[in-house]
Amino acid sequence: MVRFVATLLFVPLTTGAVAAGQHEDSLSLLQKAAVKKHNSTLESKWANAHLMLPCVGSSIDSTMKDIDLQVCRSWGDVHTPNTFLDTSLRHSVSTSYQYTTIGVSRAAKARDGSWEIQMYQFPCGTWGCQVGAAVRVGSMKFEVYRTEGKNYECRMGNGVPCSASGQHGKVTWSYSYPTFCLEVKNQFALTVHKLDWGAQLDMIIHSPKKVKTATDTMCNEPRALQDGKSCNDPGVTCTPTPGYQGYTTIPPHENPVTPEEMIFSKEALSKLCPPEFEPMYATMVNARGDDSTAKVGCDYPDEPVISVEDTCAKNGIAFADVEAACASLRRKFPAFYDDCLVDECVKINPEEVADITMIAEETDESNTCLIEPCDADDICSATPLSLDMSQSNLGGKGPDSGAEEIRFSNAATMKGVLCDLVIVSTSPYKPNKPENNVASNGIGVINLDGGSDVSLTFSMVKSGTNDECEIDGAFMMSFLDVDKGKRGNIEAVSVCGADNIYLREVSTLLTEKLTDDCHQVTADGVGSGADNPTSPTEMTEAQKLKSFDISVSKSSFTIQLEVKEKAGRQSARNFMFAGGSVVGHCEE
Repeated sequence: MVRFVATLLFVPLTTGAVAAGQHEDSLSLLQKAAVKKHNSTLESKWANAHLMLPCVGSSIDSTMKDIDLQVCRSWGDVHTPNTFLDTSLRHSVSTSYQYTTIGVSRAAKARDGSWEIQMYQFPCGTWGCQVGAAVRVGSMKFEVYRTEGKNYECRMGNGVPCSASGQHGKVTWSYSYPTFCLEVKNQFALTVHKLDWGAQLDMIIHSPKKVKTATDTMCNEPRALQDGKSCNDPGVTCTPTPGYQGYTTIPPHENPVTPEEMIFSKEALSKLCPPEFEPMYATMVNARGDDSTAKVGCDYPDEPVISVEDTCAKNGIAFADVEAACASLRRKFPAFYDDCLVDECVKINPEEVADITMIAEETDESNTCLIEPCDADDICSATPLSLDMSQSNLGGKGPDSGAEEIRFSNAATMKGVLCDLVIVSTSPYKPNKPENNVASNGIGVINLDGGSDVSLTFSMVKSGTNDECEIDGAFMMSFLDVDKGKRGNIEAVSVCGADNIYLREVSTLLTEKLTDDCHQVTADGVGSGADNPTSPTEMTEAQKLKSFDISVSKSSFTIQLEVKEKAGRQSARNFMFAGGSVVGHCEE
């Protein structure tokens, strides 16, 4: 399970601008003009504009382009030109439907409850302006909300700033002002754009028609049909709702969203529902004279008392196993780590690590090496390196600018001279996410796209220069988590110029001698983000089975990284390395 909240909150009109009665036809024309301009911008990005492709305008390459989709769209205050009940797909701004439910309401929801999208409407005149969208898919959270003026910020998980993009399991997201998109593979895609006019939203939801969605939502409300037909369909004439300027309203929920069901955070609701806004809600309801604008309370439920550890114990799951399963999120997306603990304490899937766990139980932790003469204990006499990254622009791919290198400052002292470790590419480098090329907690990462390889030179140079250091004895490094995906995408590391390569006698690694000076280490075990190490000094035996050490006694050596047998869209791999031994028994 993944809970995921994407709240896009924008500053509504000022108090004076939202007074009752100021929603005139001229204002509607301004809105329609803004939406027309907005649509024309989107159309230039659509292969077929009338199809309204999922996540258009974002960096996500949707997996649902060729699937028969149902579409639901809402914009402004709040016009609904598309619903899941329409028999044909419309791309027109105009609509017969108006949806005005102030506060929190359901836009769409899976019938099985596996995901849900909510919206928030703020009172503007005698209408409701769409200023928030929230999506839940399990337990991960995303929020974008206003700060000052028309500014807003995006927060995820436990409140850290949103990343520009990311992927976890079947969930992929992208955030770049003014567009947010989230897609759950084969389930739905939510695209939210900010309109040029005011601070309102245009929200488009795509879902395969085979996905069963719940009723009592904006997108699937049978009570909005007239004579069993959608008012958006061609040739259908619906009776307007009195007081709505010719629009037919989608009825409010029979079962309103309760505080416990809200997927907006307490912080978001504090921005949307401050006490000074209460008179506006009351004015709007009185002006309308019906219950279609009844405000849903903004009281956020108290946090549950039961702890994550207690939840694990209740379900017979070892909390230590859960921490290990969520380790990759702690490193890659720490904002989601706590949510992962909650999910995994409900149910953990041991099949992903069953094979490697079996091997770990059988090994006696003995090491071997690939080059004769071999003394597996020699690694412990080498000098460890400190990995403090000061520059990350391998091959000129970023995320930093400047020198096209990865540099670790003051990695070691050789013959009394401070030396940096510098990595440069000597062949074309093709990353998928160069922003992953970072160092954290003693572990460095180099991201490489599937089906590609890159040759790298690792050099020890005098600090702040490119002049090679004079090496005093051997230094050590290690490569961690050498594994493959479930569908392929096999990691391979070729080492040339090392004194020796050390690994477990029983491991999940395959080795091959390429030349007298070069050896290749290839993954033979499946791994996932959940089993990634987070510290080179705190690795489990199962993690050590997928890792190896090297010792080097010259100022430079070469490494070739390769991702073999590319399969699927998520085919890139993160190659991890450290500056010390991870398989040697150096502290025993």
